[in-house]
Amino acid sequence: MEENNLEELKKEYEEIENKIEYSYNEMGELRNKKTDEKVGKLEKKEYLLVCDYITKYIQYKILKDYNFIPMYVPSDNLSNFYIRIKEIPQCEIFVSKNFQIFKKCICIIQGTGGVRAGLWARSVCINENLYLGSIIPYIEKFQKDFSIIVLNPNERFDKKNKIIREFKTMEDHCKYIYKNIIKTNLNIEELYIIAHSMGGYCTIEILLENEEDLLNGKIKKIAFTDSVHGDSYLKLSDKAQLKLKEITRDFIGSEKPLGEFIYSGDESGNGVDCYSSGNPKHEYTSGCAIEEVYNWIIGNEKKEDNKLEKEDEKNNKKEIKGNDSLK
Repeated sequence: MEENNLEELKKEYEEIENKIEYSYNEMGELRNKKTDEKVGKLEKKEYLLVCDYITKYIQYKILKDYNFIPMYVPSDNLSNFYIRIKEIPQCEIFVSKNFQIFKKCICIIQGTGGVRAGLWARSVCINENLYLGSIIPYIEKFQKDFSIIVLNPNERFDKKNKIIREFKTMEDHCKYIYKNIIKTNLNIEELYIIAHSMGGYCTIEILLENEEDLLNGKIKKIAFTDSVHGDSYLKLSDKAQLKLKEITRDFIGSEKPLGEFIYSGDESGNGVDCYSSGNPKHEYTSGCAIEEVYNWIIGNEKKEDNKLEKEDEKNNKKEIKGNDSLK
C-alpha cells in the first residue's frame, strides 16, 4: 500500500478530530474528550464534521490495523487498479492483502446514504460504537480464511469534488467492480456476498448480468441484512431464482431472537428466506446479525426447527381451510 495514502488519511482524521469535541476511546465508543460523555444533539455543521471524522478514522484503522490496500476506480489501466490516476476522477475501494491469492472471497456492499466504504451506519457509530456500526468485526471474523473486498457505492465525487461520471448510481459502481476486478481475479473460485439494505438491490443487479456465476456455484453464498431488493429478483431466470433462494438468507429487523426463522421468500415477496437479525432497527441489523451471517457463510447455520414448525402450521391451516370448503 502507498505509505503516503495511509499518512494522508491519518492527517485528515486528526485535523477533524482537533476541530470537534469527540474522539473514540479504547472501547470504540465516541466520547466527549473532556467529560467522557456520549455524543449529544449536534448542529448540522458539527454533525457532518463528526461523520467525516468517523469515516476517515474507520478507514484508517482498516488500512493500518488490518493491512488492507486501496484500489482506485474507475481506471483506464484495467490491469492495475492499485495505481491512482490523477487525471481522472476516482474513488477508493479496499481489498485485503491476500485478495490476489485466496480462493474464497467476501464481497461487502453497504446500503445507501452518506455511509462510505467500511461503515454500515454512521448513527450507530456515533450512538453505540464503531464495532456495531462498521465492518471491522466482519473483517476480524473472515480475514483468516477469506480475502475481502469492500465496495464504496455511495461515492460520486473524487477528493477534488469532481464527479465520477461512470458511477451515476450505486449499481453502476457495484457492476463495474464485479466485472473488472472480481470477475477478472482468476484466483477467486468461491464468492460470498454480504450486503446491507440497498446493497441487496445492487447484488441482484450484479446477478442479472452474471447469472452463470450464480448457477455454476462461483457465487457460493449470499447474506443480506434487511435488504430492500423487493421483487427485482423476478427479472432473473426461473433457475436463477431457485438458486438465489437456496444460497441466500436475509437477516431482517425483528424483535425475535437472533437467527429465528421469520418467513419464507414466498411470504416476504423478496424471493429469499428471512431470519431475525436480533434487532428491530434497520441500521442495527448488520452489526447485530454478524454471528448468524458468519455461521451461514461458513455452513454452520442452526437447525431450522422453528422453520419446519411454521411451515407445518401453514400447511395445517391450508388443510383446515380445504376441509371447511367441503361442508
